[in-house]
Amino acid sequence: MEAASEPGQYAYARGEEVIARLSGTDVYHVQGGGQLSEACVPNWTIAQIVSARRRRTCATYLVRFRHDECECFVWVSESSIDGVC
Repeated sequence: MEAASEPGQYAYARGEEVIARLSGTDVYHVQGGGQLSEACVPNWTIAQIVSARRRRTCATYLVRFRHDECECFVWVSESSIDGVC
């Protein structure tokens, strides 16, 4: 399911830059081809919304960000997003 597919369904739209908290998430490191160790992940980042999906009563967002010059992806809950940039 894509972000903003129905009015009011998601708080954030595809392409928006947001401040996302990353603690407790599984960050996928594209160039490394796997998950980053939690010790290597920053507490928060500025990320771009790629997609969204509904899980039970809350929305989760797939976000893309750069870490150490490499592209990373992670699913975060709507409550882990502190707003737009």
